[in-house]
Amino acid sequence: MKPFAFRLERLLKLRRQQVRERRRELGVVLSEERQFEEKCRVALEHLRRCQNQSSDGGEATIGAMRNRMLTTEAAEAVLNEARNKLSRVQERVLVCREAYQVAFRDAEVLEKLYRKNRESWKVELTREEQKELDRISQQIRSQRGDR
Repeated sequence: MKPFAFRLERLLKLRRQQVRERRRELGVVLSEERQFEEKCRVALEHLRRCQNQSSDGGEATIGAMRNRMLTTEAAEAVLNEARNKLSRVQERVLVCREAYQVAFRDAEVLEKLYRKNRESWKVELTREEQKELDRISQQIRSQRGDR
């Protein structure tokens, strides 16, 4: 019998490659998301320190108060920028995750078809082998009967 051949083999390989690419892209974006989450955490800690310094309650000159206020505003701006970037990255995560899921489903459909076809081929191969064994067995029996 001829060896197993899957007519959609090239398409299956392409789908597998797409899954790998989508997984890699998702990994990159998830890494970016973790980085921006860390930046937000650091910016929030910095803002809280600035706010705590502003509310120490000690007497301060107008210049010192103004510096604290400007520092706090700058920390708020940094935090807002980090949050905005995190939000954009999280949107990309959703898009990449969806693309990965679609690619995975497409590949999985072909994988199932491949397994089904391969199993059918194995069953047919076993049948043909059994037919050949039966033929040989019958031939041996008929030769013994001829003697």
